[in-house]
Amino acid sequence: MLDHQDLVDQWGMKRLIHFPVDRYRQLLNFDLTLLPPNGAIPTFLPSVFTVNINGPARLFNVIEMHLGAEVLRFIAIGAAPDDPDLLFCLDTNTGAVALVDINQPAIELANSSVRTFVQFLTSLQQLLKNNGKGHPIRAGEVSRLNRELRSIDSAAFADPESWWSVVFLQLAN
Repeated sequence: MLDHQDLVDQWGMKRLIHFPVDRYRQLLNFDLTLLPPNGAIPTFLPSVFTVNINGPARLFNVIEMHLGAEVLRFIAIGAAPDDPDLLFCLDTNTGAVALVDINQPAIELANSSVRTFVQFLTSLQQLLKNNGKGHPIRAGEVSRLNRELRSIDSAAFADPESWWSVVFLQLAN
């Protein structure tokens, strides 16, 4: 697993934000080791993730969704760059990252924890960086990374139409 220095080396300090744990500690009902090192979250990965949320919710806003008598609480940690209403949110009960469409409303698991979410973003960034500047990404590299990430968080790929399944399908094509 990544440590904070790995994240700084990969992204640089200017491309990391830090989740404000102290501000939300009382809402977080999970083991804080599910957060990334020092709460660090990358700010942007083209076509995949951004912390620049341009919808009604803002970065680190609490979002409540009612499912019958149950109230689910999430904290917005980012959005899909091409769909500002599709938010990446920290589930305050489990530490998982969910994709929340605030207009539907709909919820889909992205990753089992924020730590694995950041691991996925960082691994994908490394793949893109290694193959950047006009070099096509080889199918074998995509397949290898897909297998590696499935071994880290298989739940992120459980649905063939999940966020990460679609990202890797697009990379393979």
